[in-house]
Amino acid sequence: MASNNRDPFLGSAGVGDSPFERHARRIGNMVVDLMDYSGRIGEDRAHARSGPIIAELEARLNASEAGAAWARADVSQAKTDADVRIAQYTSDLETRNAQMVKTVAETVERLKRDAAARVAAAETHAQDCINETRYETDSQIRQLSRDLDRHVDMLGLARKHTGWVAHKLLRLLIELKEKKRFPNNELLVHCLNEMFEELAEFRNDCDVFLVNGLVDDGEPDQLGASTSGLGQLEQGHTDVSPPTKRASDCEGQAGHGGKVSEQSSGGDGRAEHTLYNPRTVDGVLIWEIGSLDSKSEKR
Repeated sequence: MASNNRDPFLGSAGVGDSPFERHARRIGNMVVDLMDYSGRIGEDRAHARSGPIIAELEARLNASEAGAAWARADVSQAKTDADVRIAQYTSDLETRNAQMVKTVAETVERLKRDAAARVAAAETHAQDCINETRYETDSQIRQLSRDLDRHVDMLGLARKHTGWVAHKLLRLLIELKEKKRFPNNELLVHCLNEMFEELAEFRNDCDVFLVNGLVDDGEPDQLGASTSGLGQLEQGHTDVSPPTKRASDCEGQAGHGGKVSEQSSGGDGRAEHTLYNPRTVDGVLIWEIGSLDSKSEKR
C-alpha cells in the first residue's frame, strides 16, 4: 500500500537523488505509515465501538431467533393441539348428532305410537258414545212408541166409552121423544140434546185426532203409525164414523121435532128405530145396526 502511495507523489527513486528528495520520500513514507496507522486506529475504534452493539444485536438476533423458534414450536404445538381439539370436537359433534338423530327417531316413533293409541282410543270412545247414544235413542223411540200406543189405546177406549154413552143417550132420547119416560119434561130433553151434541163433537174431535196420527198444530208425525194399536183404532174409526154421523142426523131430526129414524113395518102400525150397538171384534170397535120396536120394547 505504501509503495503504491509513493509512486504518484515522489516518483521512482534514482541514483542521483538529492538528500532533500530522500528526506521528502522519508516524510512521505511516514505520512503513509501515519495514514495506515490512523486507519487501523479508526478501524480498531470502530471495532471497539461497534463490537458491543454488534454483540448486542447478535444477542438480540439470537434471542429473536430463539423466540421465533419458540414461537414456531408454540405455533406447531398450538396447531397440533388445535387439530386434536378439532378432531375431538368433530368426533363429539358426530356422536351428538348421531345420538340426536337416534333420539329424534325414537321420539317420532313414540309420538306415532301415542298418536295411534290416542286415535284408537278416540275412535273407540266415539264408537262407544255413538252406540250408547243409538241405544238411548232407540230406547227413547221404543218408549215413545209404547207411550204413543198406550195413549192411542186410551184414546180409543175413551172414544169407545163415549160411543156407549152416546148410544145410551140416544136410547134415552128416543124414549123421551116417545114419552115412555118422564112425560112432558122438555128441560130434560133439551139437556140431553145438548149433551148429545157435545158428545158427538167430542167423538168427531177424537176421529180427527186419530186420523192425523196424534199430531199437534199441524206438525208431521215423526214416529210414524203404530202397527199394534193405531191401525186398529183407525180401522175402528172408519167403522165408528158412520154411526156418529147417523146419530148426529138423528139428533138433528129430534131437535127439529121430527122422528128419529122411524121406519114403518107395514100394516101393523109399529115404528122401528135404527140403533147402533157397538162391540169389539179382534180389538176393533165396530157398530151393529139394530132396530127398536116402539110397541114391542117396554122400558
